[in-house]
Amino acid sequence: MNFVTMNFVTGCISLLILCNLATPANSFGCKPRNRDLRADSRLNIGILHRPPECSKRAENGDTISVHFEARLFRNCEKFDSTRDKGDPHGMTVGDGTAIRGFERGVLGMCEGEKRKIIVPSGLAYGEMGAGVVPPGATLIYEVERLPSK
Repeated sequence: MNFVTMNFVTGCISLLILCNLATPANSFGCKPRNRDLRADSRLNIGILHRPPECSKRAENGDTISVHFEARLFRNCEKFDSTRDKGDPHGMTVGDGTAIRGFERGVLGMCEGEKRKIIVPSGLAYGEMGAGVVPPGATLIYEVERLPSK
C-alpha cells in the first residue's frame, strides 16, 4: 500500500469514528436495531455505575427519586427525560404507578447508582402503546438513583 492510499484509508476511518462519536444516540449508548424484542422477553438490567458504598438498596414500598432518559429500542428516539425537564421523578417502588419493567429495574438500586434497563413491551405499554410510544415497543431507560433528602 502506498503513502497516498494509506492516508486516504486513515482519513476515511477517522471520519467514520468522528461521525459515530458525534451521534446523539451513541452518547446514550444506544444502537438502532430497527426492531423490538418479543413481548415475553426478559427484563435486561445493566449496571453503569455502582457507588463504592451502599447503605440501603431500594425495596418495594420505598420512596425514591431518580433521573431517567427513555428511548425506543428500535430507533433510539428519546421520548422522555427528567433531566430535560429539570425535575427528578419521585416514586414509591412497587406501588404500580410506573410500568412494571421500570419498577423491577430500580429494585435494589443504591443512591448514586446508574443503570441501563431494557424493557420488553410485555413489561411496558404492551400492544396498546401510550402517547408517542408505539404498540409493541421495547424501551430503554438510563436511570440514576438520587440521594434521599
